[in-house]
Amino acid sequence: MTLGPTPSSSTENVKFHDGSPFSSEDVKASYDRIRSPPQGVASVRQGLVADIETIETPDPLTVIFKLKRPNRALIYVFRKIRSTASTAPRS
Repeated sequence: MTLGPTPSSSTENVKFHDGSPFSSEDVKASYDRIRSPPQGVASVRQGLVADIETIETPDPLTVIFKLKRPNRALIYVFRKIRSTASTAPRS
């Protein structure tokens, strides 16, 4: 994970429990579901990621979180979400 105004993370050599490939698109899809859950679904973590403006996936191994403003606490949010919620395939 790269810290700074634009935190990023690598997903190299990671697979789901069933052996299917894991990519940055899966990370983006999981955070998008937290940020904008389907209608009728409450996201208890939505407020924690409110400072994320956009999520980019320039390649299968890189996730770039662009923030609305500096938020040094967001690194702890990333760790908390990762340890309490699983990343799901984008489909």
